[in-house]
Amino acid sequence: MVTALIFGAGGQDGHYLSLHCRERGITAVGCSRAAGNGPSCDVADYRQVDALIRAYRPDYIFQLAARSTTRHEALFENHAAISTGTLNVLEAARLHAPAARIFLPGSGVMFKNEGRPISERDEFAPSSPYAVARIHAVQAGRYHRSLGQRVYIGHLFHHESPFRQPGHVSRMVADAARRAAGGDATPIEIGDIKVEKEWTFAGDTVAGMFALIDQDDIFEAAIGSGE
Repeated sequence: MVTALIFGAGGQDGHYLSLHCRERGITAVGCSRAAGNGPSCDVADYRQVDALIRAYRPDYIFQLAARSTTRHEALFENHAAISTGTLNVLEAARLHAPAARIFLPGSGVMFKNEGRPISERDEFAPSSPYAVARIHAVQAGRYHRSLGQRVYIGHLFHHESPFRQPGHVSRMVADAARRAAGGDATPIEIGDIKVEKEWTFAGDTVAGMFALIDQDDIFEAAIGSGE
């Protein structure tokens, strides 16, 4: 039986990743802090992560746990989920599932913005607490790759779905449009409306994760629509 262990399974990516696994005949075990169909796990707690990886010894591991915001107020939350969580996953996998293929998400916000399309070879820029945590996680992944682990890093850009959590800008805009249709014209504050972002369907982004992690060569790639 081929098994995929998904940390941070409660978000939109975890939802589509579980569906993608089932379509491929892979048993998906989704872990999150919130109650759900899978085991509860705080990825920032090494003992919990170690116990899960030791119990399942998965073929695939996806470390998706994060708070999807660049706000300073999420500094410690993202450090715990992304930075500490990634180290916990990598080290537990090294000890108990050394042959596992491990996917770590990077992010477009990690890179220096020079007003042109971003490449995975571009320079990092610590522009927010979220970016700092992602940079740390990527560097940790590169280190563990040097130890012989199969660590794949996919740098993700904006991707959306109906399962996007409340509070994200896309949900804020959609919710405001729905309220406006009902006569409530209360404005929302979303920052610089002139910024151009790439957008991708979350299900397609997840397909890109698997396209990367199934390669025999271990490398990093930008995953997005280009649109």
